[in-house]
Amino acid sequence: MATSVETSSYTETSSTRLVEKFIGSHQFKITGYSIDKAKGVGYSITSATFKVGGYEWDICFYPAGDNEEANGFVSLYLDLLSKVTDVKAQFSLTILDKHGRNALLSRPSKLCSFDGGKRNSSWGYGRFIEKTKLESYLKDDDCFTIKCTVAVHKVSQLGVMDTAHFAVPPSDLHQQFASFFESGDGVDVTFKVNGQTFGAHRSILAARSPIFNAQFCGPLKEMADKIKIEGIEAPVFAALLQFVYSDSCPDIEEDNQGVTDNPRQKVILAEHLLVAADRYGLERLKLMCEKVLGQNIDITNMVSYLTLAECHNCTKLKDACLKFIARSYNS
Repeated sequence: MATSVETSSYTETSSTRLVEKFIGSHQFKITGYSIDKAKGVGYSITSATFKVGGYEWDICFYPAGDNEEANGFVSLYLDLLSKVTDVKAQFSLTILDKHGRNALLSRPSKLCSFDGGKRNSSWGYGRFIEKTKLESYLKDDDCFTIKCTVAVHKVSQLGVMDTAHFAVPPSDLHQQFASFFESGDGVDVTFKVNGQTFGAHRSILAARSPIFNAQFCGPLKEMADKIKIEGIEAPVFAALLQFVYSDSCPDIEEDNQGVTDNPRQKVILAEHLLVAADRYGLERLKLMCEKVLGQNIDITNMVSYLTLAECHNCTKLKDACLKFIARSYNS
């Protein structure tokens, strides 16, 4: 006789809908505004392409408005260049002064759906600000900076075993080295620069700079505990050592949390620091200095910056100078 046996099993699972934000910003410096606005309604200028959230974007600026309805205003838009659909993003467009520091006007957006290459690939404001109002902010200057901050929203599904539980914090190695430098513990070499003394560690200097490596570890290595530095000012050498230990240089970076509150002092420091960075083979620091100088080219310094770029093999700064000279000539 056959017997029927009924069995059953029960499984319970869960998942999570996660919305992640990827935030980035881009600054677009406008020079020669009065010349561009004279070209009339519909004339536009676009920024370089930048990436946020894995997508490519640019800023489109109409100095005299994008159509007749916007006549008397400037128009400003964020464009999605990537050929993808339904990209959810919020953004803000801000007019800054020519140094990119002080906000003159800012307008945030709602959450927008961008479709790359289609009708909704561009969002912004046809009447962002009246031209007369913008020009009242500029005073005697003919330039300003547009900053666009983009927050891309991405949705993903996470199962029960969410790897976010095992998130690894970012490295603080450079912070530890910076603290080590500031404490002065274990110093084994001293530099004298224009009457000021700086203590440092041979092994760290050698690891960071090929020139220091040759000086301290090469066949003709320097054994003296005290070394005199010629041709570099003390504040410049201090900034160079700070970069060696921390991989940053607040006095010339955009957030400018260091001691150089004056934009002109920041530019002057970058000029001298570029030379020192090239002398010690610190390519990343040299590029940081190139960026500062490239953002501050004008008619009074373009020739000297081009000469500086030629002498120290600064290709990006050289390109920026040549483009500025060509634009000035064509104007």
